[in-house]
Amino acid sequence: MVVEPRMGEKTAVPRARDASGADAFRVRRPMAHTGPPVLRRAKAIHENSRVPGAVLLAAFTVTILLLYLCAYASVTADGFELSRLRIMNRDADLRRDTLQAEISRLSLPKTVAERAAALQMEQGTTGSVILVSDGADKAVPDSPTLKPIR
Repeated sequence: MVVEPRMGEKTAVPRARDASGADAFRVRRPMAHTGPPVLRRAKAIHENSRVPGAVLLAAFTVTILLLYLCAYASVTADGFELSRLRIMNRDADLRRDTLQAEISRLSLPKTVAERAAALQMEQGTTGSVILVSDGADKAVPDSPTLKPIR
């Protein structure tokens, strides 16, 4: 039957024989006292009390809850921003449509003639265009089918 040592109790296991032939013993520590000092302290505290485990669980739970709340707040803020941008886009579309209707109304020939009459402008005569060149037969850049006048 194997008996585990209790907390703080030291056990001896044979290590090797020393020069005199007697067994040299090294002290074997329980599991809570092996490893790095930080882990030894944590294991010892855990074996003596359940409070540190509960505190760690509570801290982990609160951390997860806070991360969830931050993500939820971020998503909600993004939703509000998206709604605001949609409203601004709708207003811009309405403004564009209004301006387009105004441009169409002002560019009608009847409206242009009324505005010219109000400004006491007269209609010009039909003019003719004379193209001057350096004597080479080249096509006019705006119209590849026309030849320049010499």
